[in-house]
Amino acid sequence: AVFFLIYMLPLMTDQQMGLLEAVKESARMSLEEPISEHLAVVAVYVVLGSIGNSTGIGALFTQPYSCLFVLSTFEHKRRRLLTGPSAEDNNRQAAQEQPVPPPPPGN
Repeated sequence: AVFFLIYMLPLMTDQQMGLLEAVKESARMSLEEPISEHLAVVAVYVVLGSIGNSTGIGALFTQPYSCLFVLSTFEHKRRRLLTGPSAEDNNRQAAQEQPVPPPPPGN
């Protein structure tokens, strides 16, 4: 459930989405490429929560950090969605599409 719903609350508060709309958008954001990035975000969130919840008082210290981590990741994903792929991705695609020209004759 954490895998698909990690962005639900930021979507509801930041984008003023309803519950079902936020669930659908959060699931869509979770499955966009690169999925390994999202797996790392969920792993960090779960580890921080586990560390904090293993002791009673620890949650007071780790919960704000895990919340800020999810919010910064959410902002990064929203910015990437609004601006499109980065210049590095565009350069990589252009390099893959253009063949290398042959060497000049006579050399």
